[in-house]
Formats: sequence, structure tokens, C-alpha cells
Amino acid sequence: EPILGKVKTRLAQGITAESTLILYQAFIKDVAHLCLSTPVDARFLYYAAPTQKIPFLDQFRKQFILQRQEGQDLGERMLRCFQQCKKEGYEKVVVIGSDCLTMTSEDVIKAFKVLDDHDYVIGPSTDGGFYLIGAHKPHKTMFHHVQWGGETTFQQTYKNLTALQQKIFTLMPKSDIDRIDDLYTFAKEVENKRTALYTKAALNDICKNF
Repeated sequence: EPILGKVKTRLAQGITAESTLILYQAFIKDVAHLCLSTPVDARFLYYAAPTQKIPFLDQFRKQFILQRQEGQDLGERMLRCFQQCKKEGYEKVVVIGSDCLTMTSEDVIKAFKVLDDHDYVIGPSTDGGFYLIGAHKPHKTMFHHVQWGGETTFQQTYKNLTALQQKIFTLMPKSDIDRIDDLYTFAKEVENKRTALYTKAALNDICKNF
């Protein structure tokens, strides 16, 4: 749930907390639009919030199954997601984040497709993390000893998957938005593309106020 001063704190070091909140809300709208453009059997929105009230995310309740995240760190929360979806009978599960705005529905469709003959699919981000991970056979050791938010996040996760001796497919690297420099890179990359329209509009409005 987007809360002033509590989201994208590294990005907020370069712009105001109010602008960061506006951008993060736009991120969520763009990722939701991407998901709705992807033909799948079910769409889940896993959220974190300090209370039961989620006034911003409530707008997606008709289109997504909303679930509160469970777990001590990001790896445990994602693993719970995989396990729950598999328990409910979904054969292939793909998890994406909310801050890779150059990702397209075609990327997600491809991730599901490669899971027809691979056990895992992962999309590395240029900062050392990953923007997407999918599993046909999720395993409890997928995220063991992974340092989250660092330059080795993808490397450590990939090492865990390799140790399982399963088939892994790696997507093309993409950039996500964590810091102000990432925002500049994003703006140049999508300047002439019809993608991430909510974020582009929010960024234009913010720039007008400087």
C-alpha cells in the first residue's frame, strides 16, 4: 500500500517524498495494466500494509485476488506466494515486481511459455537483482541466503536454482527504478514508446513543477 515516506526510499533521496509517492502509485497502475494485458488464469496482487486498510490498492480488487504478504524477508514472501498458488492448482507461476517499467506483457507471456519445458525462468535487472521469476516446480531453497537489494541478488538466486539441477531460462536484462539515476534512464528509454503511460504522465507532471 503506497504510504507517504514509506515507499521507494532510495528514490526519495533524489526527489521529494510526495513526488516519490505519486510515482510509486503510477508504477503500480502500469504494472497492473501490464498484468491485465497478459492472458493468464488468475492474477494475484500481494501487498504489504501496516493495517487492514488499503485505500489505494482497493481499486484493483475486482481484477486481482488481493493477498497480504507473509514472511520475514522478500525471499520468504515470494516463496509463500509460489507455494500458495501451486497449492491452489496453478501449474505455472510467474512473480513480477512493481518497479521495472520497461517490462512488457510480451515478456511475461514469454516467461509462461518457456515454463512449458523449463523448471524456472528469471529476468535479471541491470543493478544485480531480478525483475521477474517464474517456477514450474518451486523449491524451498530457491531463495536461501540471498542478500536482497544488493548487487549479488540475481547471482545468488541463480546459484540456488542451479544447485537444484533443474532447467533454467534467463530472460534479457532490464532496468528497474530504485534511484534518481534510474528514473533518468527510464525516461530516455521509453520517451518514444507507448509503455508505462501512467509513470510517464506522472513524471511529466512532476517535472513541470520544478
